[in-house]
Amino acid sequence: MKWIYIIPLLIGILGILQGALIKNVSLEIGAAHAILITMAIYFFLGIVFFIVISNNPQILPSFYAVKFPLTYFKWWHLLPGVLGFFIVLFFPQAMHQLGAVKVTILIIAGQIITSTLWDFFIENISLTPFKFLGIIFAILSLIFTVI
Repeated sequence: MKWIYIIPLLIGILGILQGALIKNVSLEIGAAHAILITMAIYFFLGIVFFIVISNNPQILPSFYAVKFPLTYFKWWHLLPGVLGFFIVLFFPQAMHQLGAVKVTILIIAGQIITSTLWDFFIENISLTPFKFLGIIFAILSLIFTVI
């Protein structure tokens, strides 16, 4: 098995843990405070990561290398941060009201739909019968879990 397959699994684990922990912090000190702390940590770690990679590009694959100066900017470069903010904003509330399993299944359903459309329309990757069958199973899982 290739190691790259571990990364999405780890992202799934970390995502659920993050959502559950932000939910707990939100219940204790309020969501606005919890989100501010979370985003401040993102900002700080982003700066540290940028500085480390700028000075030591060899420590990670070239995908992470700094390719342009910070002055190179397009408006759409802001979109991932905006989308991430809304994930952090709404994920804890969903976890609080629905629980981890339902939220995870709904997230997976949303990811399958969006990734299928992205692959087809943006990346020009066709929808194979096996992918279609996988989508059907995901929808069935969604129905059985949420009902």
